[in-house]
Amino acid sequence: MLVYNYQQILFLPPGVIHQWRQCDGLSFATNYLEEGFHLFSPAIHWSGLDGTGKATSEFPILYYLVALIWKITGKSELVFRLVNLTIVIFGLFFLFRFIEKRLKDSVWAILITLFVFSSPVLAYYSNNFLMDTPALALTFIAWYFFGEYYESGNIKHFNRSMLFFLIAGLLKITTAISLVALIVIFFLELLGILKFRKEKKIFIEPIKLIPAIIFVVIILFAWYSYAAYYNSIHNRGVFLMTILPIWDKTLVEIIAGLDVFIGGMMLPQFLNIEALIFIGILFVSQILLFRKTNKLFFIITLLLFFAVISYLCLWFGVLPENHDYYLILPQIFIVFVLLSFFVLLKERNEKIFASNWAKIIFLLFLVLNIYNAGAKTAVKYFNTPTYDDYPKSYSKENKDFINWLKNDFKYLKNSCREVTPYLRQLGISRNDKVISIPDASTNITLYYMDQKGYTDFGAPFPREVNWFNEKILNDSVKYLIVHDPTVLNDPAVVPFTQHLVGEYKNIKIFDLTKPIVEVKQSFFYDFEKSDGIGNAHTIIYSDNCFGKKCCSLNDSTEFGPIFSFESTNCKDFSAIKSIDLDFKTIIPNASKDLMFAFQVTDSLKNVLLWDKILLETKSIDWTNCHYNYNLKGQQLKGNKLEIFIWNKGKTSVLFDDVNITLKGYK
Repeated sequence: MLVYNYQQILFLPPGVIHQWRQCDGLSFATNYLEEGFHLFSPAIHWSGLDGTGKATSEFPILYYLVALIWKITGKSELVFRLVNLTIVIFGLFFLFRFIEKRLKDSVWAILITLFVFSSPVLAYYSNNFLMDTPALALTFIAWYFFGEYYESGNIKHFNRSMLFFLIAGLLKITTAISLVALIVIFFLELLGILKFRKEKKIFIEPIKLIPAIIFVVIILFAWYSYAAYYNSIHNRGVFLMTILPIWDKTLVEIIAGLDVFIGGMMLPQFLNIEALIFIGILFVSQILLFRKTNKLFFIITLLLFFAVISYLCLWFGVLPENHDYYLILPQIFIVFVLLSFFVLLKERNEKIFASNWAKIIFLLFLVLNIYNAGAKTAVKYFNTPTYDDYPKSYSKENKDFINWLKNDFKYLKNSCREVTPYLRQLGISRNDKVISIPDASTNITLYYMDQKGYTDFGAPFPREVNWFNEKILNDSVKYLIVHDPTVLNDPAVVPFTQHLVGEYKNIKIFDLTKPIVEVKQSFFYDFEKSDGIGNAHTIIYSDNCFGKKCCSLNDSTEFGPIFSFESTNCKDFSAIKSIDLDFKTIIPNASKDLMFAFQVTDSLKNVLLWDKILLETKSIDWTNCHYNYNLKGQQLKGNKLEIFIWNKGKTSVLFDDVNITLKGYK
């Protein structure tokens, strides 16, 4: 565990890889602690469709247990990590005992157990906040008690095995692949299809075992039915409660999914490449020598192989999203490949099995795998100054992705972990609903701030003003919390940034309970004066206008007058919602290259927006024209809006009495 840097990681916040799902688990535990210990009413910080935040996935017993411990120790991510890690350690110990009793060799049992723990995905998630690793550990314990039943025939051991299969299945239903394999073995022997022992049956009194099997199936069915119902009446769609099968994908999507699966962030997280090849050789060799294998262990291995393939096909849709934790539970297949092979080796070649050289070679191979798993774990948590620090299986895209996540966490999320006392100082309670952006997850920033509310999850993209209004009116949202200043330029966000109530590092907090103040201001240009007008040389004296002067463009003039608006002449505006243009014009020959153009630049003259309205009017006499342009809430403070006439087609045209009305927010 020192190689995996657990001595440091235990004290760290959720790692950047799948921080989303980690914070979901922490959110469940936090809400039990803060909102009462109602086991069958789990909730998260994201308030969801009905505003309660109630949602569930796996049976929340471990979240509940962590919250109970927090009641004594105080809230601590260290406690959660230690609970999961303790369960994993116990699971590995029982796995060691299970293997040791089959092989009658402690050294091989230790080596095989450590080999299983050399999986990068196990190394990363064993001291984490997901239920997958505890569920796998409980499956190891269940197989240990089945092994005890196998040896003794004592029904108590069988019932204990079923109990641990049940708890594992409640934590993650996909662990049931082990239970299904065992049930298949049960019926294969019961129906006389296969005989697994020469001297006696495995299941001596099958009738007495059926009630325990039925009980487990009923409880699993009952919980997941309740979970589906619970989500349906509160917050459906938050947690995956269905399959994403391969047959719903096109051939192109399947090829793309397999490409991601083989990449460095998926399959090499299951096992290192060398270990995958090694396991493949062991598995194929057993198939070729199936007549000589231990029938029970070989059939279990075969059943688990097909179960894992089925599992990947049923949840194929998660593969392109790099959900590596879906590869935790299939580790049980690795256990039985190794166990079945070494049982075969012990029975067929005791000399090699007992050889110290064989154990030393395996140990060296194990050290390589542990080192690689440690390296993959380290780069997910700690700084990696150069790409040379990454394992070779990581592509440049993998490295870029991890580095982006680390930078995003350092810049945006760290302050979220510190801001809670400041929010309380402002009078914002944890139950005052907020909108926390940018955050595509359900709970990352909300959990860090311990704040109920909403994020970008489930919101339209790009953001829409109406969505914010609905949250304010229908879901009683009181505050907007913005973690990234670039979001303040989002036209849909700008109207809701009028009432700043606090700032903490990169975080800005806005009051949404106060009304949005809309403002309007008109600017009239009759061209009798050129004040505030750029390109004034296009203004000429003429008898053919509504005064002495008008704007004249011709085949030698590409750009006409420029009208500028910024904080100096639009001091009441924080943002522009829309622009009304009213003007008089003569356009003898219509041109698609005559337009009013709109440009917004920041203080560094970076262009934030550029757009145009084409003028396709044709008139030989003065014509009144009206156009409207929607800026959707473009921020004006610190920025500059320019409206100019672009005579790109160099058309002969006259303009007069241009009236520009800006509508926006105070």
